[in-house]
Amino acid sequence: MKIPFNWLKDYVGIGSMSPKEVAERLTIVGLEVVLIEEIAGDSVFDIEVTPNRPDCLSVLGIAREVSAALNKKLKAPRVKAIKGKVSQKPSITIKDNKLCPRYTGRIIRGIKVGASPKWLAERIRAMGMRPINNIADITNYCLFEVGQPTHAFDYDKLKGGIIARRARKGEEMVTIDGKKRTLEADMLVIADEEKSIAIGGVMGSKDTEVTEATRNILFESAYFDPVSIRRTSRGLGLISESSYRFERSVDKGGVRTTSDRACGLIMELCGGEAGPLNSVGEKDPKDVKVYLRPERLREMLGLDISDSAVKKILKSLELKVEASGKKTMVISVPSFRQDLKAEVDLIEEVVRIYGYDKLPSTMPTLVGHPRRIEPARQLRNMVRETLASLGADEVITYSLISKDELKSAEFSVGDDVIVLKNPLSIEQEAMRTTLVPGVLHTVSWNLNRGTKDLRIFELGKVYFAQTRGFREEDSLSIAFAGDKPYSWRGKDEPLLFGMKGMLETLFEKLGVTGVLFKPEDLPPFFTAVGGAIEVSKKRIGFLGKVKKSVLNKFDIKTDVILCELSLEKLFAHVKFEKRFHEMPKFPSAKRDISIIVGKNASYQKITSVIEETGGDLVASIELFDQYFGIQIPKGSRGLSYSIEYRAGNRTLTDEEVNNLHGRVCDALVQQLDAKIR
Repeated sequence: MKIPFNWLKDYVGIGSMSPKEVAERLTIVGLEVVLIEEIAGDSVFDIEVTPNRPDCLSVLGIAREVSAALNKKLKAPRVKAIKGKVSQKPSITIKDNKLCPRYTGRIIRGIKVGASPKWLAERIRAMGMRPINNIADITNYCLFEVGQPTHAFDYDKLKGGIIARRARKGEEMVTIDGKKRTLEADMLVIADEEKSIAIGGVMGSKDTEVTEATRNILFESAYFDPVSIRRTSRGLGLISESSYRFERSVDKGGVRTTSDRACGLIMELCGGEAGPLNSVGEKDPKDVKVYLRPERLREMLGLDISDSAVKKILKSLELKVEASGKKTMVISVPSFRQDLKAEVDLIEEVVRIYGYDKLPSTMPTLVGHPRRIEPARQLRNMVRETLASLGADEVITYSLISKDELKSAEFSVGDDVIVLKNPLSIEQEAMRTTLVPGVLHTVSWNLNRGTKDLRIFELGKVYFAQTRGFREEDSLSIAFAGDKPYSWRGKDEPLLFGMKGMLETLFEKLGVTGVLFKPEDLPPFFTAVGGAIEVSKKRIGFLGKVKKSVLNKFDIKTDVILCELSLEKLFAHVKFEKRFHEMPKFPSAKRDISIIVGKNASYQKITSVIEETGGDLVASIELFDQYFGIQIPKGSRGLSYSIEYRAGNRTLTDEEVNNLHGRVCDALVQQLDAKIR
């Protein structure tokens, strides 16, 4: 927003302060002056105005801020109600109250259109615009002065009364800039009985433009829906000074007074007589009442400020203190301050004018170890930190995917998939029900760009449609691909076992027990290598090797091991409390065992038999070898385990260890039909 310094001085007694000093004070109170330019002998401020302060998109609005910041009196121009001799009122009809809540108009007859006086032309140039004629310059002058856009139509070019309506689809208009615009049905137009004469709140029509031949005008001042103006302006690629203000919401209470101000200047500079104002739609809004507790203000700011000082600051901002008791002040907020709606807003006004630099420095109250992070977020953080510490890299993919991607990963596209009614593209037509497609795309992208060894994971939301509403839940997906490290295991197994080990470490960190990896219940996009993941007999996810047919669809030429877990289901089994155990006081003894079992004998079954037989004396079980060869019968595999035995209250003798290990071997033979090698 550009503000000429000399124009600003008309409304505030700045005295001997330099433009730089005033700019610094404005910046301190929240209106950053990003640049001071010298234009035609005047210093022009370029001020960064935040979207919640449309009242500052005018010289008078900035003058209010300067007045409060410098504790100087505001000298706003006096506006007198127009009492003209013309009796005729214009006919005004509003056909869409949502897009046009209020419209006012009055007729001014007998004007003389010509060049603007020097002072007016200089003000227009200082704002970066070219003077046109006295009527157009007055409308622009009032726009910059008070922030309310207005418009003047050549009254003799109108056919009948004014109608505020939606445009007809495909309706065309040549705007004042000489360009033909094609309108959409959701755009607001101002029309007469035959044609549209202005794009509401954006720009007028060339057909009804005021020229030197104009003698009678219809003067418009209105309030238009901000969202509608923004859509229209962006849709047409047409941004004007008027649309810039309307889309940020102008002051509803300034519609009538701006009309009086502009029409008074027109009669003063252009002659003519004005008629009565015809106001249609909403009336002037009433002031908003906001309650302020001075004690609450002092508590929040840590500031010892008197009630009288608070009142003085609020009054300097043109807020009215209607009542003041021991505990509460009743503040009347005028319509131009649309951002002040609650007590905290008033507290912010007081402190910014008082000065943030004057707030005392205090030490915060120390609170003893409160839980600051919600449990669900704590779980996500622990998962992220654990996987990163194990060498995996986090990736983030889009929540919107195409239905074809789900089909490529062999997921069904059923009623639980949320499909967008108006997607930006076919690639973003549905909310993901799984992280798998996005992770596979990431694997493909990295492998095809030379990555040799890939370990990635994603933490994200998945979404499902329900009978009533929608459901979203946290999900985790991990993918391993690329080179296989040297290992004693077979060709396909290192990646699978590496991921299984990562998951086991993760579960251990989370305090999750009772985890089972079951070879059955695999999703359709997996080969037979893998299985479901269960906790306490409840399925929480899956782990396995992706099929070649699916990999080909994602342009992946190497094996991919992938898992997906529902963090929502896992959460119920997580134990955030850490329990520490005493270091063992007595030595342990290790015994190795090699067995031949069927391929269906799972790791959990074997370890369960060992733990049940050995009881508390089994300290750890480690699988250190797996063998397939001519010595192993078809449909079987050779496994070698190292079992550690330890007692908590004594040192075990060799005889005790050997007897216990013998019972473990017998149990494996009897319960799993194992053969000891």
